[in-house]
Amino acid sequence: MPAPITLLTDFGTDSFYVAAMKGAILSINPQTAIVDLTHSVTPQNVTQAAYLLDWTTSTFPAGTIHIAVVDPGVGTGRDILLVEADGQYYLAPDNGLLSLIIARSDSVTIRKLDQPQYWREDISSTFHGRDIFAPTAAHLSLGVPPEQLATTLIPPDSIIKLPLPAIKRTPNSITGQVIFIDSFGNAITNIRRDDLPTEIDLTKLTVTWQNEKQSGDQTHSITGLVRTYHDANPGTPVALFGSSGHLEIAVVDGSGGSNLGIATGCVVYVGDVQRTANSA
Repeated sequence: MPAPITLLTDFGTDSFYVAAMKGAILSINPQTAIVDLTHSVTPQNVTQAAYLLDWTTSTFPAGTIHIAVVDPGVGTGRDILLVEADGQYYLAPDNGLLSLIIARSDSVTIRKLDQPQYWREDISSTFHGRDIFAPTAAHLSLGVPPEQLATTLIPPDSIIKLPLPAIKRTPNSITGQVIFIDSFGNAITNIRRDDLPTEIDLTKLTVTWQNEKQSGDQTHSITGLVRTYHDANPGTPVALFGSSGHLEIAVVDGSGGSNLGIATGCVVYVGDVQRTANSA
């Protein structure tokens, strides 16, 4: 069976651009399976795309080909990368989108696409997803070697790295930010469970954020993390570590994003971390 191909873009769920990419793939390899990771990345938000790609692609089998098109620099001199990382393949612009994938992988080979005979004949300056990424992935899924599709090797230290939002720590707190609002309205942050001491009592922590839909200094807090979404009554705001291993803010049977005024980029503060650990 040909290798499956996944798509991650900021095109939107009702975009005809997604269908055009799939058509370009299927016209070369009609047998391949195409999986939509998401097309709901906030437009031009490369950092958000990097996190979503990192959270989802590890569940796919070896040999899977991942196309990630969040590409504000399309049509400029930026390179398009073909990266082999821990047995999977990634096609993405050289704009930092693969920063987390490369950082967590034990084995990485980076190449620059430079063989236009594997692309569509007419290349649009604004739609490389259809004209370069998609046909390259289709040829790769048919077994064309990566070194034949991209002959130029790139040292890892020469590609663009994202200035990823850092976790800030004090003796008694951790501060991060919301990376993504999922389809349920859950606000997923860049704070991981591993960022907290292992001995921490999660039920004694306080999670605080500012409501960006209200004027003035409107901060809101949740005291105590729960284990599941339904460990509280319907309509109740909760905080927990979700399936991605990252801290989420949600509303039981509701939408954290709309009900709590949380948006992408919102600063989230987890308080009394070290103090709680010391008193446990």
